[in-house]
Amino acid sequence: MWLLAQPYIVPIPGTTNKDHMLANTASSALKLSPSEMQEINATLNAISIQGTRLPDFVQAYSGVEALLKK
Repeated sequence: MWLLAQPYIVPIPGTTNKDHMLANTASSALKLSPSEMQEINATLNAISIQGTRLPDFVQAYSGVEALLKK
């Protein structure tokens, strides 16, 4: 549910398993409280991302980067 609440993320679930599809669909009925959302955001914001997104030899052919989250 946290993922669905982000204005800059569009989740695209994919599965070939019916049970997984039903679980993904059922999860849309879950609701997180504001304090739960705040706790999740605080935990995620505490993570320091290190390293590059792609190896240099792949990045050289990419030329496409996502915009930085504000």
